Amino acid sequence: MLIERSQVNAMQKWTQDQAVAFECARECIVELMAICSAELGDLAGQADVCAERVDRQERRLADLAAELRHLHLADTDSIERIRRDYGRQVREYRAEALTQG
Repeated sequence: MLIERSQVNAMQKWTQDQAVAFECARECIVELMAICSAELGDLAGQADVCAERVDRQERRLADLAAELRHLHLADTDSIERIRRDYGRQVREYRAEALTQG
């Protein structure tokens, strides 16, 4: 994609901290998507699968994918929320996985 000179002047400059926070938020979303995918895989291997649980996980996966697509570097409120809330969920999942070992 070719960028015109007038567009360069209109482009926002981002700080390194903003870029790191954005990438961390993306990684949190991707990690939760991986967790959902793994859980869906586990459910697929069960004989007595709860259809409601599968639907809930599929919706969560779709919601996370949409959130990832729409996340923008300037959306600092969402980035902060994702890092806080999703980061906590990832840590809890990993802690539980370690105890089940």
